[in-house]
Amino acid sequence: MRSISLRVAVLRASAQQAQFVFVFVCYYVIYEVLLCPSNMDRVLISVKLIQSQKLSKCAENATVMTVHINPSQNGGELRSEVARLSGQSPADIRLVFAGKLIDDVQIMEDLRICENTMIHAVPAQRIQCHSDGPKTIKDEGVKPQPVHVLMESRIIDEDQRSPETPDVDLASSLHPSFYVYCKSHCRSVQPGKLRVCCQTCKDNAFIVKEDPVCWDDVILSNRISGSCLVPGCQGQKAEFFFKCSSHASSVNDQFTVLPLVKTNTRRVICITCADILTSVLVFPCSASHVMCLDCFRQYCRLCLDERRFIQSPELGYTLPCPAGCEDSLIKDTHHFLVLGKEQYARYKRFGTEEYLLSEGGVLCPSPGCGAGILPESDGESRVECLQEEGFGCGFVFCRNCHEAYHEGECGQRIEEPHGQRGSGSEVDMERERRARWESEESKRTIGETSKPCPNCKVPVERNGGCMHMICSRTQCKYEWCWICGIEWNMGCLEDHWFGAGFLL
Repeated sequence: MRSISLRVAVLRASAQQAQFVFVFVCYYVIYEVLLCPSNMDRVLISVKLIQSQKLSKCAENATVMTVHINPSQNGGELRSEVARLSGQSPADIRLVFAGKLIDDVQIMEDLRICENTMIHAVPAQRIQCHSDGPKTIKDEGVKPQPVHVLMESRIIDEDQRSPETPDVDLASSLHPSFYVYCKSHCRSVQPGKLRVCCQTCKDNAFIVKEDPVCWDDVILSNRISGSCLVPGCQGQKAEFFFKCSSHASSVNDQFTVLPLVKTNTRRVICITCADILTSVLVFPCSASHVMCLDCFRQYCRLCLDERRFIQSPELGYTLPCPAGCEDSLIKDTHHFLVLGKEQYARYKRFGTEEYLLSEGGVLCPSPGCGAGILPESDGESRVECLQEEGFGCGFVFCRNCHEAYHEGECGQRIEEPHGQRGSGSEVDMERERRARWESEESKRTIGETSKPCPNCKVPVERNGGCMHMICSRTQCKYEWCWICGIEWNMGCLEDHWFGAGFLL
């Protein structure tokens, strides 16, 4: 009886404890969710502690710790939390993010700190050693702006800024943003983050003395100076790089910045579809025409299919503004990554072919080959498509007419003496004439209705229409005049577009 009573007492106590735990959990959930909804927005960041010891290797000076923060926290609260977790006094450390010191009044939400963001905590004495140069994110007398907005709003080509250009509305719902093409994870255009590190040791514990004001400051080396806060490193030059805002980045991730892609903070319509979208591409023309990314992708695809890209000696295989503006060629061809992996590979192949042709090279005319060849001699008409490392087909052809190699002029066959043909047997001349696949009349008709393309020498037939000819060869597409035999121009259009008065 005693053991049974004891068991009943234990079960009653366990039930009371379970009830107590249940009530406690309910109160905790109500408090955290209803009374403190900001706790649901907590993010996990990394803080890299830079020690004060002067060691030879920078990597040995750091310890990485994780901290949960609320977006509404300010810099002072985060500094106190980091000091508590690291066993230091808040007065002994300062926080560095994106090349600036975080001021105590700066709100974390304004810094756009997301999951897995890295912040550096450095000894205060290191800051005092460089007190003449670095500044905090908050400038005196000015409301602090996010680092991201601060750098984005200042990196504008001065050539494109005019007195009529309105300033970016920082109070709007759209924030200026850099854009990158994320090659590793997203494989698409994504908002990017500009970050800075020491050019010498590649550590992010670096403070810039001045902000970058143009793209050259970011892309070119040795443009922006600063101070590296890693003990043992005397680096004084900044190195900028970009990350994708959509996910945490690793060392092996690859990102390509797209300077012409911007956030449409001015709500400008697309030049093609007239829609107002968030992300747009601004062409480098005097009018700065805007096109949404979907239309730009279609524009690139259409021009690629029709071989309407321009081979520029300085810029490569590129496109101009669709409005026909002067000096509007896209200088950074990485923007054509928007085509996607398959089409971008096609773009690079077409660009290589066009460059090869512009340098005096030829493409193998053998079906299924198309290998690029740079003949060693300009005057030699015999070209062989060598088979090397899996490329080439071995076809030997004439450089002028792109037919199988032959002696003599193109379009003419050297007749051998009748007795030297075949294996020595006699062949009736009339039967030989009738046994030909193409009759002499057909050849004369072809000669009258077709002419060789001035660019690739492939015969092009004209069966009516105007004098504006386009080579039917996919790898050429040369536009020329049927009458003049030269590249189609305005003079041909005005004088004999339809060939009136000419013997055709």
